[in-house]
Amino acid sequence: MPPAYTTIVKGDDRLYRFGSTDLVWTCRMLCGEGGADVCVDREGAAVLWTMINRFALLWPKFKTFTALIRAYSQPINPKWLDGGSRDRDPGHVDDRELRRAHVCRMNPADMPETLTRYVRGVMMEYDTVVPGGDMVGLAHFYDPCYYWSVAHDFRVHEMTEPQVNEACRTAVGGSKSEGLIWQQPAKTNPRSNAFYRVRRTRSWKYGYVRVGR
Repeated sequence: MPPAYTTIVKGDDRLYRFGSTDLVWTCRMLCGEGGADVCVDREGAAVLWTMINRFALLWPKFKTFTALIRAYSQPINPKWLDGGSRDRDPGHVDDRELRRAHVCRMNPADMPETLTRYVRGVMMEYDTVVPGGDMVGLAHFYDPCYYWSVAHDFRVHEMTEPQVNEACRTAVGGSKSEGLIWQQPAKTNPRSNAFYRVRRTRSWKYGYVRVGR
């Protein structure tokens, strides 16, 4: 008998049942986005719930969860691999492309047990799971501190807290199409990833998007 996977639920609508391919690519995404250390804490949970929220927001644009995260997450997006449409130097494989290619080949058995246990819990085992209150409505994440530091000739680790806040808020002002609202979950590091609500998720309440049987 095949294993039972859980379903993304939005309000009263059951949108999508996870499958084995989704589990594998979600683990790869988390390893690629932050590495093993970041993926076992709230940072990994925030990345995962941002993608679940975004899937619910854009439904039915993406037919599978894997299709969404491979389109959104740069480390597992085929466009950024050697020969992809975002590859600026086809035929030359740099360190980032090597790491992306490695992540795209990883299997859960090769990943930290704490990471795979959490993802399996959300996708297969928990009866009902809702994101933490400070993750409700998150639908976008990226690394504004990197771009701010390059523009201002800083290194990210040298940035002061006010500069980090400026970088994250500047991203809000510069992304008018989605109406980003910076909402950093507790115990996550904006120097790694900043998290945002978007205009269409401002009204979402706790439990509106959830995963369950």
